[in-house]
Amino acid sequence: MPPSDLTKPDLFLDPSSTRTGYALMRGAEEVGDAGYLRPERASDPAMIRCLDMGLEVEGLIQEFEPDWAIVEIPSGKVHRRLAGRSGGAGLSVYGMAVGVILGVCNWHLGRRQLHGVTENEWTGGVPKGKRCQLLAAQFPAYAERFARDPGGDVADALGLGEWWYRQLAIRDWRLGIEQAGQ
Repeated sequence: MPPSDLTKPDLFLDPSSTRTGYALMRGAEEVGDAGYLRPERASDPAMIRCLDMGLEVEGLIQEFEPDWAIVEIPSGKVHRRLAGRSGGAGLSVYGMAVGVILGVCNWHLGRRQLHGVTENEWTGGVPKGKRCQLLAAQFPAYAERFARDPGGDVADALGLGEWWYRQLAIRDWRLGIEQAGQ
């Protein structure tokens, strides 16, 4: 986890084939923008929705030129509410969306500027509803967007960003202790 170039935002993504949450941040408290991306038509086949999502992410990268892209990736499990959709294909469609988004980020930023984090890793097991409440309190300017986002995708993108910067601070703190001991 090298430090970010704070003159450029970092892009945090919570992928899906139907709604991808994003946050552009320059540190844990500085949010440039946060929202969600949607495919052209929600009724399109999964592959088309995923490709549309990739184009939307590409547009964000071209417009904001982020230093890093941090993407939530599958842990191998899918929430029960998704498992019954499309004949149990929830995880495979989610994985396809993540793959398209990772490919777009890799193409534009390179793999050294791309990091994948599983939901289990960054959430610490805190349920989505509780995460949304905590993040609405931490980022009140986005509370209205959270209310219009029943899947919590915007909150999750911001939460992933907040977690990322916390990990960087911990890493820097540990390095400081190690260097002081030498």
